[in-house]
Amino acid sequence: GVNPGVVAHTTLLKGLCEAGRIDESREALKEMLQVGCQPNIRTANTLLRGYRRAGEVEAAVELLQQMEEEWGLAPDATS
Repeated sequence: GVNPGVVAHTTLLKGLCEAGRIDESREALKEMLQVGCQPNIRTANTLLRGYRRAGEVEAAVELLQQMEEEWGLAPDATS
């Protein structure tokens, strides 16, 4: 099958977050990682924004740690 790239995955995550489907966005992130697609800073910021809008503060803090420790990404001005 086709392995969508980081842009396609991030677009899916954005749509899920904007629809308030936070649990589904977490599952989609897991699938993204399982297929070997490396998130970028836009992926992280998309999820952080979605978590913040949903009041998922703990999830946002965990994601910040994950993006630094596992993905090697430092937060930027919009993180």
